[in-house]
Amino acid sequence: MNALRVALLSFLVIPACDSPGGGGGGINCTQTPDLPICRADTSGGGDATGADTTSGDTTSGQPDTQVSIDTLDTTPTDTTTTDTASVDTVQPACSENARRCSGNSVQLCSGDNWLTVDDCGSDICEGGSCIVQELDCQPNERRCSGASVEVCDNNHWTFQQACPSGCSAGSCQTTTTGSDDCNAILACADASQCFADGTDQACFTTCLASGSTTGKSEASGLITCFDGCSWDATCAFDTCSPQRAKCYFEATGSGDCTSIDTCSQSCSDQDCVDGCYESATANAQAQYLWVIACAGLYCDLSDSACLGQVFSAGEPCEDAYLSCFN
Repeated sequence: MNALRVALLSFLVIPACDSPGGGGGGINCTQTPDLPICRADTSGGGDATGADTTSGDTTSGQPDTQVSIDTLDTTPTDTTTTDTASVDTVQPACSENARRCSGNSVQLCSGDNWLTVDDCGSDICEGGSCIVQELDCQPNERRCSGASVEVCDNNHWTFQQACPSGCSAGSCQTTTTGSDDCNAILACADASQCFADGTDQACFTTCLASGSTTGKSEASGLITCFDGCSWDATCAFDTCSPQRAKCYFEATGSGDCTSIDTCSQSCSDQDCVDGCYESATANAQAQYLWVIACAGLYCDLSDSACLGQVFSAGEPCEDAYLSCFN
């Protein structure tokens, strides 16, 4: 029974009258004669002993109206759910026989667990299966790239070492050092048509043999860069200008790219132009070489209208122009 309801009902209980002597734990009518129940029996001169108030027997004509609060159920009703079983909402880790890639390994779902069942090795794991790659090279295979040695590592050609005296058949040459600078080495290679179809390593190595240590290093670096671009002119001029500047010019100064342009406007021979380049920093030399090389791919350098077009926004030489004149 609700506790609040018990408290309210307790005020409605009519107490029963006990014997005038007050024994038995009931109401003492001698002490409280004004209570209605004590006045109920007029035949006894105010004595309400004619009713049995403890037995619950109603044969005497007087009902048992004494109620003990101690006998009432005052325990609040438990309205909470007694079924505390939880619902399992954990999803399975995987679907049986599903496959996936983990790194470069294949995993299979078995018994709600991922198990590694295959290592794809030099192949590629895609969609839970090993995909066989076409081999670019065999492990530890060697080749020359310009004057550098490259080695096959995991189906990719990777740089191993530069060869100051040239590279042949995947090995550095040990010929004696000559005196030619980078320009002279490249002039030899050009005259010998070493670059007619990519790089003829044997031909280029012959020209390198006459170069100085510095000349060989600079020429090898430039040709390695060109090889990296597959001898595509746009790529080569975009990315290899620093190597070209190092090869072409013997000195550097403090001028910027625009100073080279301003200086060269008054030149009447190549020595003068070279002097303008060498009065600028190595970075400025590379920038101006990029501008001239890019423009030369599309225009006669005396055609101002064409130059204005290729240097415009969105045109092929915009980046080269902005690197120098922005």
